[in-house]
Amino acid sequence: DGEVIAAVGSQSAAEEAGAPAAGQEGFSGEALPTPEILSWVIWDVPHIYQYDTYPTGCESVSAVCALRYSGADISVDDFIDKYLVRGNLGEKPGGGLVGPSLDEAFIGDPRTPHGCGCNAPVIVRAAKQVLSGTDSQVKNLTGAGLETLCREYVSQDIPVIIWATIDMQAWTNTITWEDEVKGDTVT
Repeated sequence: DGEVIAAVGSQSAAEEAGAPAAGQEGFSGEALPTPEILSWVIWDVPHIYQYDTYPTGCESVSAVCALRYSGADISVDDFIDKYLVRGNLGEKPGGGLVGPSLDEAFIGDPRTPHGCGCNAPVIVRAAKQVLSGTDSQVKNLTGAGLETLCREYVSQDIPVIIWATIDMQAWTNTITWEDEVKGDTVT
């Protein structure tokens, strides 16, 4: 069976690999892609439209697309309800917010526009539970470059999930809270 890979990417990594710029559809106006670049696409990964039902659930929706490609029979709702660790933010005495780390839980509800998301470790743990008892694997390749992910995984027909900002825009801090375990500031 195949592997499901979770990784974190950045705009600079995408630009480094020659990916289309933010908002650009395909390769229009550019030189034709090389055969190697075309091999960096897995054409038949199932697509799930997320925006109406899961407006902040891109991590879960992407994971389910990759899981289905790997043969798992799972819905986004089952992934969220049965496997995704979720947490909420609360108010600290004296002001400010407190809650789980983004590495420990999805903050909020992916079915609402107010969910804060999660990092790769949360999705990796959930996907491993879904695939428990199969030959498929899940790896966290956070920090790997986009070109490496494409050459070593996508070109081998192994799906990759990449975290990025909406429309590949520069990241902006919209909310901070205190990690309820470590006391660190989470942004």
